[in-house]
Amino acid sequence: MVKSAYAELKAAGYPATELTLMDGAGRVIMNYDPSGAGTEKVRHDFNELMKFNMVDAGSIPAKAAVAGDTGYGASVHIRKKITQTSGYAAHLPAPWAIPA
Repeated sequence: MVKSAYAELKAAGYPATELTLMDGAGRVIMNYDPSGAGTEKVRHDFNELMKFNMVDAGSIPAKAAVAGDTGYGASVHIRKKITQTSGYAAHLPAPWAIPA
């Protein structure tokens, strides 16, 4: 799901795309950043997984998504401290229906 979304964005001319999945409280489930990692392999950082909370860290797009909003706009990347374009949507209701 995440790799295919990245592939579409890369093909559209956005190779520096980074995708982050969060749970309903803002904790990072997955962060996929191929340009930053130097590989398109999925890597799991167990120091971050379910421990780093984007809402608690002050991420405006994360706060909006957790509040149930959907949208996009410019924001500061909470960890890299760079300006970025962010898109966000409310979390999926449980139970998740993610295709295998």
